[in-house]
Amino acid sequence: MRASNADVGSSQALCSNIDHDGSTEFGRIFMNPSNGAVAPISPAGGSVEYISWSPDQIASRRTAIGLVGPGPQSNYPAPTFPGYVSKQPASVDDALPAAREAVRQTEGRCPLGSVKAGQTVLWVPRAGADPIVQEALRIAFIERGVDPITVGLHELLQVGERELAEVIAAEATALDISAGQKELYFMGLTGDFADYQKALDWFKEQNTTVYDATWPEVGRRDDRLRHWQANEIRVLPRLLASWLHKHREVADRTDAIFAGAGGRPGFTNGMVTDGHDYGTKFLGNFVINDHYDLLSKAQAFPPELWKLIERKTIEPLALADRLEFSDPMGTAYACDIDAETATDWAKGAYCPGHLFVFPTMGLGGHPYGFLDPADAPGPFLQPRQLSVSGVIAGTNSHMATHPQMEIWLKDGYVTDVTGGGLYGDGFRTWLNYPGINDQTWPFMEKPGFWWLNEGALATNPLHFKHPLEVLQGSNLSEREAGGVVHHAFGIAYRPDSEAEQDEWDAFSRATNLPMDHGMHVHQLFPTVQIRLRTTGQWVTLVEHGILTATSDADVRQLAETYGCADDLLARAWVPDIPGINAPGDYIDDYAKNPGQLYWIPWAKSIEAGTYPYLSNK
Repeated sequence: MRASNADVGSSQALCSNIDHDGSTEFGRIFMNPSNGAVAPISPAGGSVEYISWSPDQIASRRTAIGLVGPGPQSNYPAPTFPGYVSKQPASVDDALPAAREAVRQTEGRCPLGSVKAGQTVLWVPRAGADPIVQEALRIAFIERGVDPITVGLHELLQVGERELAEVIAAEATALDISAGQKELYFMGLTGDFADYQKALDWFKEQNTTVYDATWPEVGRRDDRLRHWQANEIRVLPRLLASWLHKHREVADRTDAIFAGAGGRPGFTNGMVTDGHDYGTKFLGNFVINDHYDLLSKAQAFPPELWKLIERKTIEPLALADRLEFSDPMGTAYACDIDAETATDWAKGAYCPGHLFVFPTMGLGGHPYGFLDPADAPGPFLQPRQLSVSGVIAGTNSHMATHPQMEIWLKDGYVTDVTGGGLYGDGFRTWLNYPGINDQTWPFMEKPGFWWLNEGALATNPLHFKHPLEVLQGSNLSEREAGGVVHHAFGIAYRPDSEAEQDEWDAFSRATNLPMDHGMHVHQLFPTVQIRLRTTGQWVTLVEHGILTATSDADVRQLAETYGCADDLLARAWVPDIPGINAPGDYIDDYAKNPGQLYWIPWAKSIEAGTYPYLSNK
């Protein structure tokens, strides 16, 4: 039965009394609306394995947390998945038409079309990337008059290609998509500790059970592999810069570089070695590794249309005096915004394909991207630690899925994490890392690390979650699907001068505290609304995971010049989540173990062509 948007479930008692450091006890009662039972308790460590939740409680939660906006007004979108991508190309010739589109795309995370004829492009495919896909891209670049170079990850790591493949295969076997604790990797991937191993040693002392489940050896005999696995996003830019420095003949003729799966600002800043800055050549991530990546119609999405959708979404932000966010998986929070912050938010919100619909990530640095080249280089935007009240809930992260989890916020700071299985256990462990709640980071006004830092909106409606990635035990493609929002926590700042960088680095070395964000949670049906300070009018940016800009008259008029507006602008992928937009019970059929109960069967059914919601579009 479709869950109603109305408040038909029992309300949840919220009687929290939370100090900034999270040290006081909570008086919340988490009740199952169907039988009044407290959520099950995990035998390991006595922690709550998952939090009972029913999506029909979201209206009650919005009220309890103090949201005053109109909230969603429509039904949830119907499930769908693009059936055209199911057939894997059997040859390079089969893959070439899609590759020709991909090397012309100038928008998004991987704008290969930004490389001009006569230039040289270098990219680093993911280990195990489909060779047919990579060869098709190489040929398509040559046809455009671009000289292509690929560098294997094993070359950067200076290990054997087979050895690297064995490690990755072993890890995929040990940690599948249901192993939510994999998201704890992000304390190393983006957390940016001065000495991550020292931090991990502390973690192991506090929580050996979660440590052993999260960082299994899986045959990592080589220290280089172990170091890379623990610190990939931080290490990869430096490995690539070092490789380029050793291969100056390649570096000198390379005009554009695409690498990594995320962390674009970090790549730009991190590709420096021996006084040489290779980050100036970095144009984006490289995320076209398999046939789902390549065949997606998002690769052919008109860049002008994509940018117009983003422009329409950003336009009202400068006038916002309040932001409200909710999702039927349990997220609900609100934040008042002063005029100066709203102005800066509008300047810093744009990142191609990845708009910052929570202000903080777009602040504390120069704007990462620009809707108009004339806007560059842009002003430095001061950091803000915003006062947010509410909860961020869900079951999915960048790395995996996990049992239903709730992350509670008071005055913008994380005060408790409930549920979430091993991921939740590990998150709670990191909450008490020495100094993490007491120290004040350079250039910040308030102490502590665990601030709500990121709320990022994917903007291309034709992107979708990739079944093959799910079966390989990862989940990064989900954050690219238009209308999906992911949140993360921590501190992020991009120093504005050499002196600031020195102060930032000195603090990192002295404290060994994390220096960037981590711990992602995805929202699949988000509603994002802002109130305009000039009129008091509420503007809906996203409703149930549908970007409202896709209904804008200007957007639809432009879309019609490229074909059918409905085909271009309708969300290509909408999951069929039990208790939300599909029959079933949200907890029992999905959220108590979403990887095993839903996502692995979902992926297998698409691979087999038996998924009931395959679309012909």
